[in-house]
Amino acid sequence: MSLEKPNNLKLVVASPETPSSELAARLAEMELHMQEVKKENRDLRRKNEYLEKIATQDTLTEVLNRHGLSIHFEKFLRNSEREHVPPTYSVAFIDVKGLKAINDAHGHEAGDALIRSMAASLKDHLRPDDLCARWGGDEFVLVLPYTDEAGARTAIKRVSSGLPEGIFFRSGIASSEDIAKSYGREPSLDEVIAITDNLTNDARGDETRTDFKPQSSTLDLSEAWKS
Repeated sequence: MSLEKPNNLKLVVASPETPSSELAARLAEMELHMQEVKKENRDLRRKNEYLEKIATQDTLTEVLNRHGLSIHFEKFLRNSEREHVPPTYSVAFIDVKGLKAINDAHGHEAGDALIRSMAASLKDHLRPDDLCARWGGDEFVLVLPYTDEAGARTAIKRVSSGLPEGIFFRSGIASSEDIAKSYGREPSLDEVIAITDNLTNDARGDETRTDFKPQSSTLDLSEAWKS
């Protein structure tokens, strides 16, 4: 969106005959118009920032949503092209377990608290350039630039070490480099996410669980985890 020049702005032209008081009044009027334009620009910038935020950010967790992940991933690709560096990356698909049981036993507010805690822990234990998005109700996707599969597994261990007590999840991890060797071409992000999603479904014996200790006498989730 672009601002149009207000049509009520007039060039101040003075002649030797123009009284100084009239010239001062014209200059003051022009200054007032300029202040109004600056305010409109600030308001427009804030509005655009807000619109971008609600379009790209998950409202519950304040991590990226799917659209936001796509936008930031495209920026990563452009930066790689500009720096003449192959756009290698790894993806981790994280499936938080027990959300439905918690919602059923304690209500959706408790389930929302669980998801917010998971998202906060992910953000706290990732690098500034790593991308974190909420993919579904209890699913998250991490895109780790210039990271191989071994590095991604290290990142997952780092994340799991900082999780709130009682949370456990399954994860599938794949690198674009490894998949490219199988495909014979660079895969798309959607393809890598689909593969990691399938790996997550196959990872039932590879759950990362934190020992449960009740955080509150009013919110004991230990029975919910057994469901």
